Amino acid sequence: ARGRAWSCTVPRKEFRNIPALLPFHKFLVEQNDLGTLNRQEAVSMIPVLLLAVPPAARVLDMCASPGSKTAQILDAVVAGAGPGERVSGKGMVVANDVDFKRCGTLCHQMRRFGATSLVVTNHQAQNFPRCIEFDRVLCDVPCSGDGTLRKSPDMWPKWNPQNGMGLHFLQFLIAQRGVRLLRPGGKLVYSTCSLNPIENEAVVAELLRTFPDLTVADVSAKLPDLKRRPGWANWRVIKTAERNAPFEWYASRDEWDNEPAELRERRKKVVRSMFPPGDDEPEIRKALSRAVRIVPQDQDTGGFFVCLFEKREAPDGAAPTGDTEGPRNVPDEATGSKPEDPAATTAATPDEIPPGEPVGPAAKKKKPVPDSEAYVRLRDLSPEALGTISSFYGIDRSVLADTLLARPRTAEQPPPPEQTGEHRLVKKVILAGPDAATLLCAPVVRAAPAATAGVLSLSSALKVVDAGIRVFEQITYEKTVCFKICSEGLGVVLGLMTKRKVAVEKADFGALLENAKEPVTWENLSEQTAKRMEEEATGTLVVMWESLPLIVWKGQY
Repeated sequence: ARGRAWSCTVPRKEFRNIPALLPFHKFLVEQNDLGTLNRQEAVSMIPVLLLAVPPAARVLDMCASPGSKTAQILDAVVAGAGPGERVSGKGMVVANDVDFKRCGTLCHQMRRFGATSLVVTNHQAQNFPRCIEFDRVLCDVPCSGDGTLRKSPDMWPKWNPQNGMGLHFLQFLIAQRGVRLLRPGGKLVYSTCSLNPIENEAVVAELLRTFPDLTVADVSAKLPDLKRRPGWANWRVIKTAERNAPFEWYASRDEWDNEPAELRERRKKVVRSMFPPGDDEPEIRKALSRAVRIVPQDQDTGGFFVCLFEKREAPDGAAPTGDTEGPRNVPDEATGSKPEDPAATTAATPDEIPPGEPVGPAAKKKKPVPDSEAYVRLRDLSPEALGTISSFYGIDRSVLADTLLARPRTAEQPPPPEQTGEHRLVKKVILAGPDAATLLCAPVVRAAPAATAGVLSLSSALKVVDAGIRVFEQITYEKTVCFKICSEGLGVVLGLMTKRKVAVEKADFGALLENAKEPVTWENLSEQTAKRMEEEATGTLVVMWESLPLIVWKGQY
């Protein structure tokens, strides 16, 4: 990030109240809206920087909203790619969030970047479908947020050491799922904005117990200007059941092991995986010191915890270690069996559970979100529509064949009655990068009762909220089916077009801008521009003044 990140020490509230800073504030807002700048707290950039995402990587952001880290990842995946490379270049970012409304916010934020390689999904992170293996996984998990106490003083009266205990097993389940989705040789970052070891080192230690092929990477040489502290190998676990009672602490894990069952039931938030590793786990204790703790007073930041994992390559012919194991020391809600029960170590993974069956503690009843419709390659859904787009805009059909996708119309969105043929199946057309298109259109056998089991598009099983960039939309004009260019996709398709581009003078470009809401007649344009535009058929045109494009519609009258 050297040379590409800047910080400002002016408090956020004062930014809008100092007259001398108002132009600068306006500039930041405008550039943020355009996607050329992205405002983000400096400390929250560290997880992605340590993840070291290479260009063209396949990356999963498991808890992505509001999207600042996703934007960082996207920037790394498409680093240096021009419009042509954004169509044909590999790489993909899957941004997932459990909350459907936050997914909408995420889509809005990411639309600024015009990324063909982005897929936004709506799943509980611990239940994310096992569709492909990723090169990089970011687990920036839900946490108590006590590392943000400096900027959120209202949290002080609410703080309690038990706050993170209810999140511990969910955090482990999310990270565990991330490990299972990570390819051998890949890297995963586990991070929180909490300083509670129950949410941090305890989760890391349990991951190392569960996955022997997982190692904690040494990042001491990375980001040399960052002031950091090592992860802890020792901490205490609170045993008080009542929230307002005086604090009591376990002397050791052995004390918890020897507690009577009725007393442990009262303290059911406490589980074995919360305790620090014992003297019989020297490798885990050593590994914890390689995690990164960032405390506010060291460098005037928020508090953060970051741990970089590497997944070792499995020997030839061997299954990845820990791949079939369930969590061992997490509570009953997470596995469906008691931690002491041997069956807990072979708990069903989300892949083996029929659709709709929840796994983990976050599986609470909420307002249902409709299943997403499948994405289909346009060449398969409507070859006629693909041919129309290719010939009308002069785009090589072979370039679009694998990357133009559409969601078929449904009974709730029927086509206009005047439309006939294959065109009636298509409404909006998106352009997705090769890896994203392959993911969205790959067939998958979904575990389900025999009556409903079958081969579906993976996008139907994935609950895709949004993907790629909308580039064309079908409309009917004077009983003729047309595909107009969507403004958000112009930057991608413009470089592929050999037709429907008209160079104009500055005055004509200005006239078209000024009268954007009113029809512009040939009399309002120069003779040369009017002649060029008259030669074009009815439909979308892209007028160009120097390098600036503007989408216009040429009517019949």
